[in-house]
Amino acid sequence: MSRLNRRVHSVLRPLATGFGGAGHVNAVAHATLAERFHLADRPDEAEIQFGTTHHDLAAPPRRLLLDHGAFADATYWAFAAPRMTAADTVAVTSRVGRELAARMWGGIAPAIVDLPLFADTDSFRPVRNRAAERRAFGDRLGLDASAPWILAIGSYTARKNTHLAVAVLAALRRITPAARLLLILPSADTAAHCESAAFLDRTMTALGQEEAILRLSPLPSRELAEVMAVSDLLVHLTTCRLENFGLVVAEAMAAGLPVLAADWGGLRDLVVPGETGWLAPTHLSRRGPRVRWRAAIGDVAAALADTTRRSALSEAARARAERFSIARFREGVVDAVENALEGSPTARAVRLSPDAEDLRFATIWLQTKHPEVRDTSTLFRYLLDLEDGRFADLLLAPAATSPAPPPLSAGAEVFPAVDYAVVSDETIRVDDPAWAEELSVSDGAARLARRVRSGTTLGADDLPAASELARVGLI
Repeated sequence: MSRLNRRVHSVLRPLATGFGGAGHVNAVAHATLAERFHLADRPDEAEIQFGTTHHDLAAPPRRLLLDHGAFADATYWAFAAPRMTAADTVAVTSRVGRELAARMWGGIAPAIVDLPLFADTDSFRPVRNRAAERRAFGDRLGLDASAPWILAIGSYTARKNTHLAVAVLAALRRITPAARLLLILPSADTAAHCESAAFLDRTMTALGQEEAILRLSPLPSRELAEVMAVSDLLVHLTTCRLENFGLVVAEAMAAGLPVLAADWGGLRDLVVPGETGWLAPTHLSRRGPRVRWRAAIGDVAAALADTTRRSALSEAARARAERFSIARFREGVVDAVENALEGSPTARAVRLSPDAEDLRFATIWLQTKHPEVRDTSTLFRYLLDLEDGRFADLLLAPAATSPAPPPLSAGAEVFPAVDYAVVSDETIRVDDPAWAEELSVSDGAARLARRVRSGTTLGADDLPAASELARVGLI
């Protein structure tokens, strides 16, 4: 049957924007469907419905859903996933999505297809005369074109870890004092965003980096592409649960910009360590994920000081990004629809795995017990404390380098993984946008935490206290 005779009902809402994101992805997908298939106005006129995992679509007809990150949320597995059928298909954007699907669905499951997202490799590309463009950009903004320019594109979403870019800058400036950070941030327009902005300001002050940071407002794609092309490194250390692809990373690589990213979720599908940038190891703790970004600082500093090495990274980043072009995404959309239509139309109910069933009932129980929970982030904090973090690990372990803190040994040098203050011999106050709280610890752990504030080398007698601090994500 001709593709144009295959009837598809699209529930995507195309969003015209110069700033990219999920709306742009949906717009490209919708346009592809309109061009390559017959778009039906109503579901009952179609052979298949195309939406996202955030859409609640009635069945029949069968559904093809693009995962925009819902797999990382407990509520998806409690309420949406059980309503799917074996006639449905889910398109995942990274290996982590496929791993989650394998551990969460049992013997009867929707079909899973791979559909990586994209960077606009036509708009985001290296500039022809980078040296001249850098000089012009530096002259406009008062930057030394001979100094390393670090770029971070952040938000006030707590788990985006924008503040870690400031810490990376401070560490690099101990080696290369002239380094500067270009920080692209939106306005803080909610109470929560203002709190995150205040935390970021405190971090800059505490690390003495205010004069080394240039703040910029969000830029349309064309201008952002220019900034990326003249910068030297993108720092992207997010541990956001919805980091199922990494659009900013893909765009930076398309512009020839090497990346220091967290080894987290879909980011590891983009960055090739040592070839297009670096992946900082991540691990899970009982208070959430932690990024060991210091592990890459030496290699990053060496590359920034070596023009030949930096150029090789840039060329490799561009070549890698070309594998994630809009054209390839469009072909992937067509292939996903055709594969979904070839599958069995039998609408058997799916079956969750035993672990996923346990998560489902735990989520329902928590929402019944705590009706004040209104968002997935707050719900996740409750899951961290339930059954020693079993359900949090079920959702997050595939995204991390390691599901547990790395083993510690005598002679190891350790640093704080988050900002904290030792309040007493039994209490540590964590000052972090995602995990701010007071923790009860042993007096031995409190004593070690005081030493760790500036970095310390562990002795054999420190190991029990160090394990305690690592377990709650302080080191």
